Amino acid sequence: MFSLSYQVSESGLISYQGKPINKFYIEGQDPLGFNYNQASRNLPAEAVEQVDVIEHNQHKRILQGKVFEEHAALNIRLNKKYLFRPFGEVMGGTGVKRPLWTGKAFLMQAAKGNQLITNLKGNNVGHDLATDFIEHIDPFEQDHYEPLPSTILRSSASVPPLSEYRYLKNRAFNWGLNDLQKLGAYGSLRLNALGYHDHTTNESLHSIHYQGATSFDLNEVSSLTAKPNYYRAALHYEHNAPKLFLLVDLLYSSQAKTSNESLISNNQAYRLTLRQRPQWLQADLQSNIYWGRTLILVKSSTRGYTALEHLSGWQSTPMGQDGPFTAYRRVSQLVTTNSAKVGFPIGKVSLNTGLIAKVVLNRYGGERLLAPNDNSYSHLAVGLNTSLSYSVAGINFSLSSPLYYQVDRLWVGSAKDGQAYLHLAPSLSLRKRFSSYSDLNLSASYQESPDVDPYYSDEPIRRGYRSYSQSLEHLYYRKALSVSTRFTYRNPIEMLFAYIWVRYRQTAHSYLRDVRIRPKATLSIPVDTVYMHRSYSVQGVLDKSFPEWALSLHTELGYTHARYLASLAEHVYPVRSDNLLSTLSLRWSKLSALSASYSMGLGSLWFHRPGAEARPILRLEQELKLTGSLGKSLSLTALLQHTMSEGSMQSYKHTLFCDLKADWVVSRRIKLEGSLTNIWNQQAYTLTTISATHLEHFSLPLRPREFLLSCFIRL
Repeated sequence: MFSLSYQVSESGLISYQGKPINKFYIEGQDPLGFNYNQASRNLPAEAVEQVDVIEHNQHKRILQGKVFEEHAALNIRLNKKYLFRPFGEVMGGTGVKRPLWTGKAFLMQAAKGNQLITNLKGNNVGHDLATDFIEHIDPFEQDHYEPLPSTILRSSASVPPLSEYRYLKNRAFNWGLNDLQKLGAYGSLRLNALGYHDHTTNESLHSIHYQGATSFDLNEVSSLTAKPNYYRAALHYEHNAPKLFLLVDLLYSSQAKTSNESLISNNQAYRLTLRQRPQWLQADLQSNIYWGRTLILVKSSTRGYTALEHLSGWQSTPMGQDGPFTAYRRVSQLVTTNSAKVGFPIGKVSLNTGLIAKVVLNRYGGERLLAPNDNSYSHLAVGLNTSLSYSVAGINFSLSSPLYYQVDRLWVGSAKDGQAYLHLAPSLSLRKRFSSYSDLNLSASYQESPDVDPYYSDEPIRRGYRSYSQSLEHLYYRKALSVSTRFTYRNPIEMLFAYIWVRYRQTAHSYLRDVRIRPKATLSIPVDTVYMHRSYSVQGVLDKSFPEWALSLHTELGYTHARYLASLAEHVYPVRSDNLLSTLSLRWSKLSALSASYSMGLGSLWFHRPGAEARPILRLEQELKLTGSLGKSLSLTALLQHTMSEGSMQSYKHTLFCDLKADWVVSRRIKLEGSLTNIWNQQAYTLTTISATHLEHFSLPLRPREFLLSCFIRL
């Protein structure tokens, strides 16, 4: 297993060979589902004996050896000392300068018949605890996946590409309870319950220059206080036997967020309060069973969702107060997807065919639910889904060709629109294994889908303190064609892994949005325009380990070229963009008393648009980490970070961070940790971003130099 063969993103998503893993096992069991951040970010390092990568992991025993799976899984193998007994870690710390505090309690038991994981965390040192509960998308369920409706109202705050502990002022708590009970040889029952609460404050400064035929400058100073709350409970039953697979899943989730913002925008003052309350209940059922040589596959997923949003506030000018304003938005959704397939072999070909039915009902209204004047959108799709796969002599080929009869209906005020049509959505993949070290993957797909607005209204709707959006009044569709090829080389003997991935995507749109800037408002107006959004991308990845030097190397190089249209102030512009991104990671541990790691990311983004100067926006990130041991009980870590980004027009701002950390192992169960962050006391972070229509300069204050002393007690 290569030390850098799998990667972990900022959100905690674990990928292998560029694709997300499909399972995160602990001792061969799955106690967390796709909320595996709770373990990957909290499991004590001393408890982990080994991390195994299971390539082409087919979780369902009934499909093993019959259905090829591209995705891998991770399996955490625990140290034998931590098996069959409760273990964990308790931590508490305090420091200056706010004053600071942090705490954690993690408890786990891993036995053959049961796995229990509990955690409780809190801090005000800038660590965002919400990321512990991110649910990563299940790659198994793409055909049944329907994203949650997006919220409509919004504040002016944005998230910078910077580690949150550098700037976030918070007071956060989270808790999680996860219990997995084995039921016989193949069954399991899992309970997952978690909650999160935070109180954050954020200050920022924006300067936006719109580059239209008539330019406009917008300057904003924001002070935002947010109080998010998040609760989730899931009950999961699974029977995974060689002749039967059965899954029943029931989930409830609720999110509540209240934001208070003081804002000055072009010398006009605002005070805003935004309340958002989305919640949903979802039930899933899966069953796979053999009847003779025929495989029967059944899936059903149903979700009910509702979200209430309320924006209120007042605005004033230097001449006096303009008065209060308020906006209510409510979205409700019912979505259900059901499918039944049968699969059977025909010689060396495996054939699957069956029916799939999907219903989506969206309702958009004001303060009252299901008022007579609510707007609505509905989508019905009934189809025949046929696929075949063929495997022989190192070749895996699969072809899917679902045929749908789709009916869409839209009611916006007194206007109605509807369409019924047949839709074919073919996809194919081919995997050719050239040797035990290399293979080639080809894939292609075509999809036509409704282009649905987040919110429908018969009049322009307020979305923020100055942003308004006119919703679509007709049904629109997008057609997407995607083609990709990937060549992979893996040589465990030489400890070398590499792949090159080439992709092309073409999406046909039948409308675009025109952005119209006014002194007191920004309007987004849909305009009927047929155009193509084309993108070409290539990505190369190389992993190499040098055991004789105790050195591991990971490098990536990616380039994307896109062509599309953008509209500003009723002028439509053809746009070309070029994005080049390169990364390099090195790890060295030749000496037992010293180890080092270095990472670098360099990005360059170009936009080409008539009437605007074509120039790149460059961004550089570097990180050097040194860890040294002084005896068996004391270790020191130094972290150096450098970011370079454009602070103003073609003027680059360099930001340097330095952190120090000392660990002292007092005894087998007690460890003390002292950390000093932002030693050079950097005051502010600046960033410039560019798009097809505007140039934005962003600045926010950073947390000051801080010292934190923590005590860890192992259980």
